Amino acid sequence: MRGTVMTVIMMFSLLVAPAARADRPKKPRPKPAPAAEAATVTLNSSVLLFHEWDYQRCPGQVAEALALGNKKINFVPTAYYVTRPDYSVERYCYRTTREPCAKTTPAQLFRLAQYLHQCFKKAVEGGADLSILPHLDWGGGTGVWRNYVVFDPLEKLADGYSYRDILLEPLLKAAMSAAGPETKIEFAFQGEMGATVFAHPASYIQLLEWIRAEAGGRSVKAGISLNFNKVDGNIKLTPETKAELQDLIDKNDFVGISAYAGVNNPPKSTDFNGSVESLAHHLRVAGIKLPLKKELHFSEIGLGGGPNGNDGMTPATQAWQAACCPWAGIRAAYTPERDPWQKPQLRKLRVAFHRALLTFLKTQPARWPVTSAYLWNAGSWDPQGLYGEGHYADPEIVEMIRTYNTTGRVPRPPK
Repeated sequence: MRGTVMTVIMMFSLLVAPAARADRPKKPRPKPAPAAEAATVTLNSSVLLFHEWDYQRCPGQVAEALALGNKKINFVPTAYYVTRPDYSVERYCYRTTREPCAKTTPAQLFRLAQYLHQCFKKAVEGGADLSILPHLDWGGGTGVWRNYVVFDPLEKLADGYSYRDILLEPLLKAAMSAAGPETKIEFAFQGEMGATVFAHPASYIQLLEWIRAEAGGRSVKAGISLNFNKVDGNIKLTPETKAELQDLIDKNDFVGISAYAGVNNPPKSTDFNGSVESLAHHLRVAGIKLPLKKELHFSEIGLGGGPNGNDGMTPATQAWQAACCPWAGIRAAYTPERDPWQKPQLRKLRVAFHRALLTFLKTQPARWPVTSAYLWNAGSWDPQGLYGEGHYADPEIVEMIRTYNTTGRVPRPPK
């Protein structure tokens, strides 16, 4: 009897078990990991155009920049100035394959326009937006850093050409002709040239109005770009120019910075606040307020591995020497002896510098938003090996930047 009862109970259990299991609440399935999203503020490469050889190979450089994963490329076209003893400009010129300071001519402007269009078109066809940062460098006369050169960008000099004629107009026309309907353009009037802006702010307001009229509703942002220190280029504002410069700062879409303030060893992400605060401080001393919501760009940034003397040939011997002076580095022809990154402690600093920079861009700890950032891809500042023979490339930094730009994640240092 007992065996019969047990058999019945077991058969009943088998019959009801599936139903009982069906009545149990289902465990929630784990949610799939969110898809990786590109960084909001990326770190992008610069294509440097110092002379005609660079313009000729520009499409190839753009292809290399695209292969690095850039969705935005900074172009730095350079013309040259011959200066008088008072640092005013006598004339502008170009460095061609035949002459170190070739005079401006209609034929020269036509050739420049062709080079620029091919260069920009290559970037646009690769899906990249355009950033444009015109530079002037010394080409003769009294030697002086571009930051101290005094010129009105609209003034036609003795040869009949102005700064607008020799750089800004060819650049804007080439960018507008190459851009697609969705292409975004950032257009700086000048890079790291404070004296001209402080001396002639009204002319730059006219340039801003001109660019916006030429853009015709296209996505074009325009602004000035200054050094992180010595912002005024030794020009003292008058009450009139102070009001005009404040108006210019207010109306600009962005203010760029050559962001070379010193960092700690090892660097911290907040160290890059230094360039931002330095710019704001120097403007404030001049009586100019930088609006808190004004977009800032790191128009150029990098770590050169040189000491404070910055003769372009001597590498730092200790990491702290390079950390204090990111603007200092090697411009001379490459030799292993000159390469600062051959030293383990300096290479460690370099990797940490770029990791901290990416963290800064991701977390935005500065009081002003930094919405664009561009490496200075020249000499020992170039961790991607984009310019020249690529001797200074660092594969770890290349992949770190690529990972951050595509996923928004800053890779952690290896344990």
